[in-house]
Amino acid sequence: MRYARCLAMAAVALGLVLGNPIAVLAQQKPQNGASKDTTPPAIRLSPEQLKRYEGYYQNPENEDVKLRAVLVGDTLHLRPVWNDVDFRLISVSDTEFYNLAEGGLVRQKFIFVIDSQGIVRALALGGDLFWNKLVNYTPVEQKEIAHTPKELKVFEGVYGSETNQGAFVELTERDNKLILKQYGNGEDIVFVPDSALHFFSREQRLLKLKFNRAADGSIRGMQAFNKETFDKMKQPSVSMTLMKRFEGNYRLKEDSDDVIRVTAMDSGLVVKQLWDGKEIAVRVLAASFFYNKDRAYTLYFRKDKDGAVLGALALDTDEFEKMKE
Repeated sequence: MRYARCLAMAAVALGLVLGNPIAVLAQQKPQNGASKDTTPPAIRLSPEQLKRYEGYYQNPENEDVKLRAVLVGDTLHLRPVWNDVDFRLISVSDTEFYNLAEGGLVRQKFIFVIDSQGIVRALALGGDLFWNKLVNYTPVEQKEIAHTPKELKVFEGVYGSETNQGAFVELTERDNKLILKQYGNGEDIVFVPDSALHFFSREQRLLKLKFNRAADGSIRGMQAFNKETFDKMKQPSVSMTLMKRFEGNYRLKEDSDDVIRVTAMDSGLVVKQLWDGKEIAVRVLAASFFYNKDRAYTLYFRKDKDGAVLGALALDTDEFEKMKE
């Protein structure tokens, strides 16, 4: 039976690629039927003993990702710098701790690495990745610098990922702020500058944008989302001749019964789902990349080295192959 796909965009965020050690810090509910708790019995460490664990621990894969261990009363707390989660830790040895699993947090193990002199050097979150303890580290508070809408306008445009084919974001100035639109889910992230080429988000503290200029002073691209590199795309030309290169029928790889027909028009393309007759018009934003704002619908065309269209990626996940005439 034909799989009736809708044209609505799935609400999947363009998440940070921060690695598995971050996932254990998510606020998750324990699963039903979880195995019996085998946590060893707690031992009591004095505040004087707990003081040595205090400080900042840095993820070796991303220098911006840090955890802060802080003593509150006679309890050690572990706090990610990017959100307001607070882990109250209990000790079962002088190196092994567990969180109290309050507020729906899953119980996790935290292992501190202590050298022969009794100095805490690192922290492991139940895996092989060790977060190094920073020495004499003082966090830098990001402060918004004075700027004008005109100064932000130079960053406007569509940017395409160098490593993630078909992934695009758009930057626009609004209310003297730089707004990043994620085409994957239609959501916006607000950024403000703390230097001429560096921006940060107050709401999502780990998200930063670092721009680079070309020799003529124009913006060439940026680093974003855990050092992913994006190139600024040139404004595409629109003509019936160019649009006709994308025309044809495309078959979904997952289900050969699902076919879309792409037809050219002066301002872009029309995508028709042959299984239900629904149509959606998309406009070109960058070479081979099309978008419908009202439905948050993305369409990216794959080409061979000679420029011939091989297929299309719709809604970031649905892969279509171009059918032979």
